[in-house]
Amino acid sequence: KDLAARNILVGENNVVKIANFPLSTSSSEDILRKHFPVKWAAPEVLTYGRFSIKSDVWAFGIILYEIVTHGGIPYPDITEEQTIIKVKDGYQMSKPTSCDEYLYEIMLDTWKKA
Repeated sequence: KDLAARNILVGENNVVKIANFPLSTSSSEDILRKHFPVKWAAPEVLTYGRFSIKSDVWAFGIILYEIVTHGGIPYPDITEEQTIIKVKDGYQMSKPTSCDEYLYEIMLDTWKKA
């Protein structure tokens, strides 16, 4: 799955559609080889290649980050390889300056490990 702001389309009457959604993988190595969107992936996706409702919720939190940073790339100061290690270890991004505390708490809730 590639649930990210770049794949969310808003049409007439504010009808929202998700594009480019089916994507599967099996391991961290495959993820990097396939140019998988690592910075949007939940820990269980990075570790086991397993997608679930929980991994979609995680990606939703990343989408919120993209929105409040006006299209900012998640984990902006680290590489994809570092992102895999840090996310598996429980790292969560700090609050963007343009984000209020309430929304940041929602983002943190979406990034809780299963």
